[in-house]
Amino acid sequence: MVIRRAYRRVSVNEIDRQQLLELTKEPGNPDTVPGLDIARHEIVACLRWDQDHFERPWKIIDLKEIGVLVELCELLKSHCTGFSIGLESIGT
Repeated sequence: MVIRRAYRRVSVNEIDRQQLLELTKEPGNPDTVPGLDIARHEIVACLRWDQDHFERPWKIIDLKEIGVLVELCELLKSHCTGFSIGLESIGT
């Protein structure tokens, strides 16, 4: 079954925290790595567990949404066995 629009960005405000925590409990998802692509006007975050398991990308546009992203990262860190953040900054 092909997941349609798997790479379509979803607002960080729309993330279901309970569903997110359920994903961290799945057997094959021990280490959680949110990758952050930081641009001038937005941040794109993608949560990965391994090469084949990832969540739809999250978009952070408003400065107030950065607090929501930090809150989600803290929630994940408290419920995961392994947690690290990958950053990719572009520009000068």
